[in-house]
Amino acid sequence: MDVTYSLADQSPATTKSMGILQVSLKLAEHLLGAPGLGHLHVLGNRHLAEWLPKSPRLSISEHRLALGTRAGRVLWDQWRVYREARLRRSDWLLLPKGFASFLLPCPVRLASYVHDTMHEYYRAAHPSGFPLAERRYFQASLRATLAHSDLVFTNSEFTREEVLGAARRWKLSPPNVRTAGIGFDRPPPSSATRSRIVALVSPLPHKRSDLTVEYLRRWQSQSGFDGSIDLVGRLPPHVAVPEGGPWRLHDRPPDSHYRQLLSEAVALAYFSEYEGFGMPPVEATLAGAAAVYSDLPATREVMEGRGFPFHLRSYDDFGAKLDAAIRAPPETIQSWSSELCARRSWPEVALRVAEAMRAFEGGRQL
Repeated sequence: MDVTYSLADQSPATTKSMGILQVSLKLAEHLLGAPGLGHLHVLGNRHLAEWLPKSPRLSISEHRLALGTRAGRVLWDQWRVYREARLRRSDWLLLPKGFASFLLPCPVRLASYVHDTMHEYYRAAHPSGFPLAERRYFQASLRATLAHSDLVFTNSEFTREEVLGAARRWKLSPPNVRTAGIGFDRPPPSSATRSRIVALVSPLPHKRSDLTVEYLRRWQSQSGFDGSIDLVGRLPPHVAVPEGGPWRLHDRPPDSHYRQLLSEAVALAYFSEYEGFGMPPVEATLAGAAAVYSDLPATREVMEGRGFPFHLRSYDDFGAKLDAAIRAPPETIQSWSSELCARRSWPEVALRVAEAMRAFEGGRQL
């Protein structure tokens, strides 16, 4: 079973979601160890070669079109990626970002990994959060994904239900959806002093960076916390870092720097209105930090009672959960880390994907 795998439209420098990029790269890496895979043809770019392992069953070709201009990205999505799959005579084309062409049929079997239905959420909750043309483009692409993919993989049961709900609204036949999940690698043990609170921020409206800064500012003033408060990411234009005190802004740092911050953190603060999965609470727990995160359907599913979920609209709940997180015994965090690592393994994710593709080829249902 040969697979063409499209990564040409992703790079660390341009991605809006480092999480999706990490999932795309890790899935490619671990598919190489999955039984039944013949050759993995990765359609990549010059930014990604160092991120992928060396293997005789892996070939990487560079494609500039998808990252050059917006028109090039559209041309890649709607035509070129299918042409590349046909030229390689693959059995499957796997799209790890889940956006299929709405203009052409795929010339080989099509599998798509859908991370969320974010643009559907924005249509209802934040209609001006993305440019109208961009939102409509990706909605049309997602609709094509659900209509034409032989297999759709999701990161969570929550996203699976979101995908099926979108198909019903669009009056499509129910897609063949499988929950693949996301795996994680446990970082090496850290002996660093845990004196930081790390909080993720973003200009995207659903990340609620305004509440992140407001709640943390109030909590720091009331608690007298004298450690560092590290905001990781980019703030919206209307939100400013509080002056003086322990505040630090790390504007889109390298992944290695983010991992170092987590290894020194006593807690992570993670605000969001909507997630298909929610990787940061898991990553923080694995790094030994207590995760304080928005209580959402996806984060409840993923964390399974671990960490400290809070109600997004309640400062009092957030403050109480952050206080509890700071007091949490390291042994408790270590126990949660071991449990999450055991339940969310990359080899198992890749095995689920490969087995579903092989079962489809054999006409079997998993």
